Amino acid sequence: DWIHRLANPLYVVPNDAILFSLIAPFSLVIIFRKPLSVTAAVAAISLLLAVVSVVLLKSRGAFLIMIFSFLSVLFNRFRFQRVLLVAIVVVALMVAMDWLTGFGIFDKVVAIQKETRIPLWIAAWQLFLNHPILGYGPHMFVFEYQAYLPTGAGFVIDNRLTPWAHNLYLELLAEQGLLVMAAFVSLLFFNLSYAWKLTMGNTNKSLAGLGVATSLTGFILAAAIELTFIRVWVVLMFFILLAVIHTLSAQHQEISS
Repeated sequence: DWIHRLANPLYVVPNDAILFSLIAPFSLVIIFRKPLSVTAAVAAISLLLAVVSVVLLKSRGAFLIMIFSFLSVLFNRFRFQRVLLVAIVVVALMVAMDWLTGFGIFDKVVAIQKETRIPLWIAAWQLFLNHPILGYGPHMFVFEYQAYLPTGAGFVIDNRLTPWAHNLYLELLAEQGLLVMAAFVSLLFFNLSYAWKLTMGNTNKSLAGLGVATSLTGFILAAAIELTFIRVWVVLMFFILLAVIHTLSAQHQEISS
């Protein structure tokens, strides 16, 4: 109901809250860069609202990516004992908020046997096997997948029409085949390796590199359980991350030369 009332094209389902989890690393590095500044205060408020939104929208995927974002940034900046304490506090706060709202996220985590994504993944894989080179065409999954759902295999089948496979990699394989998938994976690998190289050192640029490297890693993880290029924000976020990595890499090369 909240998503529908918002009437924002960026948000269609609660799991679109993953966007907040991908932005979170940037908020964290802004706070670490100048902890007592106005921008750090704004970033802290943004981070708090992001955490609250993820819990209230009961997004399991966004919750897991948010935890990963916190741990990834903190482990790169602080010692293990301090990170462990902060991580326990953050997880405890998120669990407490989940408890206050009826354990929506917890129920989703423990009800893994009722996971409706698995039949969609099987259908997407079957579509890929039928047309492995070029696939069925962009955004054609919704028109083809129902014929390949494993209806007699004991899986829980969602009877609602589902326009995406809830797995970006399988979706690309089914819709655009091996050629596009190979290009996409190469693009991810190339930019991810560059992003993590930028984290080396103890400068503002390495801190910015940590933010974008963590965010892109979170994107890669989220792509395995939810993301689709049908979503406007997924396309925007992906190419924004690539642009940030390219800009930081160019600046780093200028300084080095």
